[in-house]
Amino acid sequence: MKSSFFLLLFITGLLSACNQQATKNELESTTTAVDSNDKLPQKDSAFKEEITAKDQEVLDSIKFAQMLQNALSISKKHLNANHFEQTILDSIPYLCGTFIKLGHLFSEENRHAIIRRENSGIVYIDIFLIEQDSLRPVLFHENAQMCYIGDTIQDVNGDNRNDFLVHWYPMSGCCLRDIFEVYCQTKEASFTQSTEFINPTFSPKERLVRGVTYGHPGQNSELYKIRWKGASIDTLEFISINPKDSTKYIKSKRGRYVTPENEQINIDKIPKEYRNIYAIDWFKGFI
Repeated sequence: MKSSFFLLLFITGLLSACNQQATKNELESTTTAVDSNDKLPQKDSAFKEEITAKDQEVLDSIKFAQMLQNALSISKKHLNANHFEQTILDSIPYLCGTFIKLGHLFSEENRHAIIRRENSGIVYIDIFLIEQDSLRPVLFHENAQMCYIGDTIQDVNGDNRNDFLVHWYPMSGCCLRDIFEVYCQTKEASFTQSTEFINPTFSPKERLVRGVTYGHPGQNSELYKIRWKGASIDTLEFISINPKDSTKYIKSKRGRYVTPENEQINIDKIPKEYRNIYAIDWFKGFI
């Protein structure tokens, strides 16, 4: 009887010890899961990264807004100057820069201010028309900084008003793709929405744009010709390499791939007007 009692006591104690050990292990496991960041569930890590990205986006927006307000304050102090330029560099919280240019940038009759802000990720370009003691926004352009090449002021459509061009190059793609976005200046010294051209050569005296479409060299890229009608455009023709004879060419209204074959015209040579345009060697396959 006594031995049975001790056996029962031993078994009870053993079970109690095991239960306590299990409870201790569970507590240790729970504590570890809470205290160790590397053992947080995956969704928590993703959530933290998402919050961080959103916070950075907000900080960027605030920073760029501050840069613009600072540039506007500086510009307003020089509204009566014939010409003014200033570059502002900042390294807090990261390297960024603001470029200000003010004066008769587009015509002798009107004065504009160009403010360009950029960091390692983005470029913002604002153009303002100077009206007495105020700045009226007339153009805004946004570009990835890695793609941005530069901007130019010139007349491209032959109306004797200087336009604003932004030159950029996409980060991906197999073939030549120099992009120009053209903002035509209006009679009111404002600007139209942009018109995008690929690999263009502008001929403002003729009011024409000639260029090369996106495609593999010597294969499926095409020559194109576009006519300006004010700030609007009209596509005139495409020249393609003849797939049946690479020494011959095809002229069409909408491009060989969408123009019915009975509307395509076979020609022996590339018309002279195209022979000196940008990227003509790409079109021929001479690269």
